[in-house]
Amino acid sequence: MLPDYLRGGLSVVFIGTSVSKMSAAQGHYYSHATNKFWSLLAATGLLGDSVLGPEDDVRINEFGIGLTDIVKARAESSDSRLEDEDFDIAGFIAKIEEHRPLVIAFNGGLAAKTVARHQGYPVPDALAEWQIAGARVYRLPSSSGAAAIGDDIKRRAWQDFGAWFRESMVVAD
Repeated sequence: MLPDYLRGGLSVVFIGTSVSKMSAAQGHYYSHATNKFWSLLAATGLLGDSVLGPEDDVRINEFGIGLTDIVKARAESSDSRLEDEDFDIAGFIAKIEEHRPLVIAFNGGLAAKTVARHQGYPVPDALAEWQIAGARVYRLPSSSGAAAIGDDIKRRAWQDFGAWFRESMVVAD
């Protein structure tokens, strides 16, 4: 499995559902060729002029960004094969409480839905009305190539997130 890329003082932590089998085998987040995470992250503007790819995931904290997933026990390429017991919501919340990012951004609906349901909150469409450990909560369309939404719509949503972040948040050191 992949390590969390978390530390104190992060601006944004992107939360995936689970590491894909290919990403686990390659040892890098979002390494499947059909996953658009890295190009969508670039579209947010949070990287400035830098361009990162899966092999650069170890550098993500340099940009005030973190990565983790809510399923840590096993790699799974299809969310439909996950079971309720695969989700470690308490562990995820403990990580957020420990590291206190400004924003957590769910990469896709299942992670957001599962955490919201566990906490007794409504599932957000984008910016949530609720927070976790003081972190603003935002739901993005999944970067997965298997997600049933067009790349242009995904890109626009991720760009909108970046714009919202720059307008609404003070970037952490």
